[in-house]
Amino acid sequence: MVVTRIPGAASLTYDVIRSEAFAIAECAEAIDTATPPPPTVISVPAAASPASARPAATVPPRRQSGGPSLTKGGNVSLNQQAPGLRSVAVGLGWDVRTTSGAEFDLDASAIATGADRRVLSDKYFVFFNNLRSPDGAIVHTGDNLTGDGDGDDEVIEVDLAAVSAEVTNIFFPVSIYDAEGRGQSFGQVQNAFIRVVDRATGAELTRYDLSEDASTETAMVFGELYRRGSEWKFRAVGQGYASGLAGIARDYGVDVD
Repeated sequence: MVVTRIPGAASLTYDVIRSEAFAIAECAEAIDTATPPPPTVISVPAAASPASARPAATVPPRRQSGGPSLTKGGNVSLNQQAPGLRSVAVGLGWDVRTTSGAEFDLDASAIATGADRRVLSDKYFVFFNNLRSPDGAIVHTGDNLTGDGDGDDEVIEVDLAAVSAEVTNIFFPVSIYDAEGRGQSFGQVQNAFIRVVDRATGAELTRYDLSEDASTETAMVFGELYRRGSEWKFRAVGQGYASGLAGIARDYGVDVD
């Protein structure tokens, strides 16, 4: 796949060659029936463009965990962790590179889907070139290019009370920018994590520390927010892709032609 970053544009242009798919493990909680995220695809290059064109991230401080630390496939009720919860920040973090070579530039995204796990429309694919969903409930706060600093390296804010009633799931992919050109994969990224924070109190509700052997993957679905009745829950996914962000986007129904 060729990924072209066009500053200020609200779309991606991709050419994806897809491989045979495989499904991830189902959720361990018996009461949940959500199907796993979609299949993996094969590796393709990403085209470079000036990083300076992307907005800078807003970086809140890291806090001590107050909620459960999940393993792959685990889930937790956010409303039970924080009764009356209305808005969360989904933070991504990783360590700066300690060896020679280009820094790791990880890009967080969000894909809002219905019950069929297909994006509601391309505008519900929130990423570095489309920073806000049409309902205004999902907001990407900007891009950290290196992982430097003590705070979350990238943050996506979700106003749960304002999320469209059509949205049942919000998936959070993370991709390595220009991974093939830089010779990088998630197998080289250290101490990557995703966490969910109550925006009203700053309390960490849950987190997932990635420890998968991802030697070839250049993108991953880290986790998902999803509805269960009147509750919002979070699941640790950890599904790797060797096709970059475009492969994930296409598998969730984003029009990338």
